Amino acid sequence: MSEINWLDMHKHATTTLEGEFNVVVVRTEVKKTNDQTKDMIKYTAKIESGPFVDRPITGNFTISPDSPVAMRILFAHWAVLGLDSKFFERYPNATLDQIADTLIGRRAVVKIGTRPWQGRNIEEIQDWKPALGGPGGGATSLGGAGLDGVLGGNTGGPLGGLTTGPGSPR
Repeated sequence: MSEINWLDMHKHATTTLEGEFNVVVVRTEVKKTNDQTKDMIKYTAKIESGPFVDRPITGNFTISPDSPVAMRILFAHWAVLGLDSKFFERYPNATLDQIADTLIGRRAVVKIGTRPWQGRNIEEIQDWKPALGGPGGGATSLGGAGLDGVLGGNTGGPLGGLTTGPGSPR
C-alpha cells in the first residue's frame, strides 16, 4: 500500500473551495439519473495547479431534451470543452458513450461555488470558461477516446484513437 499524506487529505476534505480553477476532465461515466428518467454523463475533473492540485471535482452533465433552457446550458458547457456546433456537425449521431469518451482530457477554467444541500454547503461548478489555448484547452495529454476512429474519420489529433487516458474507466 502506498503512503498516505493525511495532512493533505485532511486539507482537501475540510476546505471548501470557492473561486476559479484550471481543471482537466479525467473520468466520465454514462449513467441514468436517480429517478431513471434521464441520461447523464458523470464526470470527475482534477484541479491542475495551485495549493489544491489534483483535488477532484465531480458533477453531472444531464441530458434534458424536454427543456430547451437546460440543453442550451449543457451545450454551452460542452462548447467550452471543445464540443461545439462544429463538433456536432461532424458527429451528429455520436452516442453518449462516445461523447463521454471525448470529454476525457478536456481542459477548462471553472468557477466553483457552494450551495446548500441536506443542511450543509457543498461545492459545485457554477460556470465553465475556456482554458488557455481555447475550447477544450488542447485535450491531448490524457488521451480521450476519439470519435474519428469509431466513426471513420482521421485518427490523428485530439479526437483520434480508440484508447482512453491513464486511470480512466473508459
